[in-house]
Amino acid sequence: MPPWLSRCAGTARNSIGSSTAPTPPLGNAAAERLARAGWITRAEVSFNHYGDRGRCDLVAWHSRTRTLLMVEVKSRIGDLQDTLGRLDTKARLGSVIAGQLGLGEPARVVPAFVLGEGNANRRVVLRHEALFRPYGVRGRAAQAWLGAPVGATTGLLWFESSDSDKVRTTRDDAARRHRPAA
Repeated sequence: MPPWLSRCAGTARNSIGSSTAPTPPLGNAAAERLARAGWITRAEVSFNHYGDRGRCDLVAWHSRTRTLLMVEVKSRIGDLQDTLGRLDTKARLGSVIAGQLGLGEPARVVPAFVLGEGNANRRVVLRHEALFRPYGVRGRAAQAWLGAPVGATTGLLWFESSDSDKVRTTRDDAARRHRPAA
């Protein structure tokens, strides 16, 4: 076990080191899903390698299979070309980032998209199917793969609801049920 992991294992086993940047609700929901599936996660990992620089929304490590997951979390898809390019860079530099985190050499690096639940994001994925084709393990299959990350995959894509989305939906549903009939 790397020294930094043993220092934090007693307090937050599902967190690689510490991060001062707050994780947005959608990222937090994804990190919790990964932790339940046995992954160690770290949010907002910055990197700078020969001019390639940026920040990974989530980096997740599955120690038994030595799988590194580079996770891009998007509540809404904006500039698709930029988003895909950035995730490609992060996946390409996954081994370098793993080394900087003291994880050793990953057996594989898998890029993953976590998108906010909603029709707009689903329409973007359908409309640009050719661009999302590399993220072939999707939805429930992607979530199942997280629990047993074996077999080849070029990328994962799943939709996630944040806790705040669930609370808002529950409140909205309750308000609709108790609304007087007009």
